[in-house]
Amino acid sequence: THFCEHMLCNGTARFPTRKAMTDYMSENTGTINAFTSRNELRLYGRILGENVGKLIDVLAEQLQNSLLICIMPKQVKLRYGKEDRISTHK
Repeated sequence: THFCEHMLCNGTARFPTRKAMTDYMSENTGTINAFTSRNELRLYGRILGENVGKLIDVLAEQLQNSLLICIMPKQVKLRYGKEDRISTHK
């Protein structure tokens, strides 16, 4: 689940970098974050009530349009043992 967290949180079609996402949230009085445990991955955020639509928009963007990139193949091999188990697309 931790690997999936990184895959979802490091860029989308609309926000190509994690910084772009966090900057957008900051500009709209909010924050976003994520965490994993053994059995769950949780994406969450905090924002003023008047901007809740913007938070929902960013979270939906992460789930629907993630670029699914974050770890280079060498890092995958070091961390997970087999490079060929992970496909990286650009």
